[in-house]
Amino acid sequence: MTVQDMMQFPIMMGTAWLIISTRNRLRINPPRVRVALGLAGTLFAVLAFYGMIKLPPRLWYNESSVFVDIVMWVTASAIGGLIVLSLIQIVGGTMQALRLTRGVR
Repeated sequence: MTVQDMMQFPIMMGTAWLIISTRNRLRINPPRVRVALGLAGTLFAVLAFYGMIKLPPRLWYNESSVFVDIVMWVTASAIGGLIVLSLIQIVGGTMQALRLTRGVR
């Protein structure tokens, strides 16, 4: 078992915890704000993914660094979590807006 394998589970659990705790805080916003935050989060995640691909140094195959691998894993996990959170906000805000227009609470 490598260092990278040992880091996967804590990183995934940390990302899941951040998504759940942030989602609960963002639920109190009005529908328009939730959709706008979701769209902004999606745009930021796409830009962060592009940066993650372009910025790290190009390593030779045999010179792979454990530190670079862990940083890339954390970054990819954060980007994935942000995309999931953004989609939850977009869908939740849309459903909330549809309920408010029908008069159902």
